Amino acid sequence: MRRYRRRARSQYLLPFVILVSIGVFIVLAFQLWGAFFTNTKGDAFFYTAEGRSKVLSFGTNEWENLYNGSKIKLGDSVKTLKNAKGVIEFYDGTALRMDTDTQLTLIDISKKNDYQEILIYLNSGRIWVNKPKQNVIRKTDFVINTNYASYAITGTIFGLQKGEDELLQVIMGKVQVDILEEVEGKTRAIESIPVGIGQQVTLNARVMQEYYERKSPSVLGVIDPVFQVSKWYIWNTKEDENPTDFAKRGAGTISDYESTPDNDVDLTTLGDDSGTAEKSEIAAPSLSSPASTTIVTSKNTQSLSGTAEEGVKKILLRQLLAGDVDSKKVLINSFDDEDLTWNYELSVLNGNLKAGTNIYEFVGIDENAKETESLRVEIEYENDEPDLVNDLVSLKIPEVSTINGKVYTEGMTITNDGFTITGTVEGAHALWVDDFKLNRFETGDTNWTYHAKVSYGNLAKGKNIYKVYGTTEDGEKSEVLSFTIDFDPPEEEAAPVAEEVPETAVDTTETSTTEEELLTDVSVPGQPEPILLAPERPLNTGN
Repeated sequence: MRRYRRRARSQYLLPFVILVSIGVFIVLAFQLWGAFFTNTKGDAFFYTAEGRSKVLSFGTNEWENLYNGSKIKLGDSVKTLKNAKGVIEFYDGTALRMDTDTQLTLIDISKKNDYQEILIYLNSGRIWVNKPKQNVIRKTDFVINTNYASYAITGTIFGLQKGEDELLQVIMGKVQVDILEEVEGKTRAIESIPVGIGQQVTLNARVMQEYYERKSPSVLGVIDPVFQVSKWYIWNTKEDENPTDFAKRGAGTISDYESTPDNDVDLTTLGDDSGTAEKSEIAAPSLSSPASTTIVTSKNTQSLSGTAEEGVKKILLRQLLAGDVDSKKVLINSFDDEDLTWNYELSVLNGNLKAGTNIYEFVGIDENAKETESLRVEIEYENDEPDLVNDLVSLKIPEVSTINGKVYTEGMTITNDGFTITGTVEGAHALWVDDFKLNRFETGDTNWTYHAKVSYGNLAKGKNIYKVYGTTEDGEKSEVLSFTIDFDPPEEEAAPVAEEVPETAVDTTETSTTEEELLTDVSVPGQPEPILLAPERPLNTGN
């Protein structure tokens, strides 16, 4: 009778152990892959500094209000409106500040354990970027693209402006600039320029055409000293040194405003939107500072702070500013329903304080969306010293002061192929020459400078006519100043036949005049030197 040998217990356990080991290995492999190679989306939040801003969410075609603390998502476009400023704070600590009338799009924002990438397209306007250096990250890409160039940043502070001229100004660190061209639908770099501290790069249509023709235009220079005393520069450097916590500031900045049609508003009480809404039993908010609800001031800023009763979930403000016929409502984002405190910052520059009587009514909103009674504050702002905003009301016709440092007279003649014009204006938000906006002119400036040169296309032999006008913030146009310049270049003399002389006696010294020397006599005391390769515009000669 055949006897069968019983298998050892280990023979049954071994396959099981192998299967378990394989499973554990696969799980660990997936975890390692996720940790080191899988992208996760980073975070970016928008905060209001001044004014109103809008967002065009990815996949939509309508711009919507952008509120303080809103999250910016992949593919979103953001724009600041007139008199507005905004700040985008990224997950890596980078702060990107947007000036008025600026638009950009968030193309990519991703992060891994040892790698992060942020890609932005600047459509128009002006930004300031403060990106801290990441020592713990193996690789970090922060890139801003335009239709002209790609700007790659590491630990850097810089400004970038996109208009008729594209202007990069590096304050700290280094930016790698790749000049781009599109060929058969593909974008490629045709030149790379490292830009260091104190340097700037200026690009425009004329310069880009030279690049496309495989010429080598000189676009690198030093930062214009005018930029370093501008309001934009000063504000940003102060923010870099001592950043404002916009998330905790007196919220309810202009970007939170929503107009409420109320043309027949009763100045006695602004009331609620419906006029018949059921009231909450919770008491009205109270004012802690200042002590009085009736204020007369000549200062262009005012802080209001107070408290609310238990049960209030939100604080809503309805305000009627001096001279307005419509009231506006503001959600006070600074309200904390735990400590029940709120504050609201008023400012002429923010647009929520005007000369005259301003009325502010604060109401609490309970968990059932019922409103409390209102706290009414009246502020009489006496504008004894008109500020920039009010100065702009009176727009005057521009005037020409000098040509090449000499007092201008109508029809004066020049012989050099380039000259500088200076002039004055009052109450202008922007200044235009032959319908071209002067990019270096800032709101409220009273002096303006313009460069003309044959190579720029805005100066020709004979009579040249220039038309200058200013515009207000609302687009109102001043009277047009028209002036003429006669350009009479010296006649070219025929070159004399050179005598034959011994080779050792020939003088090979260069005597041709450089482009810089041609413009030596166009500098004006107190004005910045003209940037030869970055003219204000290619202009109409207006013969």
